Amino acid sequence: MRYATRILGLALFGSWMIGANLTYAGDVGAQAGLPVREGASMTVAAARTSGWPGELIPVHVYLSNVDNLAAYQVILTVSGGTTGSLLLEDLTIDRSRTDYVFGTDEIVEMIDNNGGRIGAARFSGETGVGKSLYAATFHFRASPDAAGSFTVNVEIGSESLLANVVAQRISFRAGEAATISIKTPKRAPTQRGSRRTRATLHRGDLQRP
Repeated sequence: MRYATRILGLALFGSWMIGANLTYAGDVGAQAGLPVREGASMTVAAARTSGWPGELIPVHVYLSNVDNLAAYQVILTVSGGTTGSLLLEDLTIDRSRTDYVFGTDEIVEMIDNNGGRIGAARFSGETGVGKSLYAATFHFRASPDAAGSFTVNVEIGSESLLANVVAQRISFRAGEAATISIKTPKRAPTQRGSRRTRATLHRGDLQRP
């Protein structure tokens, strides 16, 4: 059932949410009689702010100040770092969380690991979001050569979006970015003999029987 839901989600998001028919609620919400709340945002927060090469680091996405939310979709961007990269390994929606934006309502999930996008849509109705509520989790793995400070944030573009039940896009901003520092492992010091030991061995080598 989970995989059938994902396939349905891909069809829904491919034909409806990413389609050219979407309009912006901020532009036409008034004549449609739909309230539009100012300051809607998507914000990210890393489960840990530091890690090691090869380590898996979850980054959670939160929504806030959204009226009439019926569907959402998110893509994140990663920048920075001295070397290496943060590689997207998995996308999940943890519906067991008490702060999940759609609660226990019936939804369809869209999870596209290849495209790096994730989202969900209610089967009916809308949700009003005030305080920050959980929406999704991106699981990044630091590459073996990763080092330095990486910045993760919401991509503002055609594929990160919020929408209401009549397929109007709701204007939003990207909130605070997440910063993840990948530490460089320290090399074990080379074991060397003391100067006195080396000198003793050297003199012993010169002795003749």
